[in-house]
Amino acid sequence: MPLPVPIPLIGAVPLLLGCAILTSNSRYFRRALQSLRHRSAFVSRWLEHLAKRGPSSVKAMIKRTNPHAFARYIRMQMRGER
Repeated sequence: MPLPVPIPLIGAVPLLLGCAILTSNSRYFRRALQSLRHRSAFVSRWLEHLAKRGPSSVKAMIKRTNPHAFARYIRMQMRGER
């Protein structure tokens, strides 16, 4: 049985479009993606790099999941615990 030709990043486009749909509809997924971007600088830089070339829905997803907002949320929780 023939296998598909391995084209680099062919699966990234549907993955990013799926993430764009989920972040617009699911608060849990959006916060999880913010947390992932906060913990992994590589993922965050990779997404920022793709924002320059991606469709507008992917750009909005990347803006919505800015890890700085997650860091601010954590700081607000820490202030409340004192």
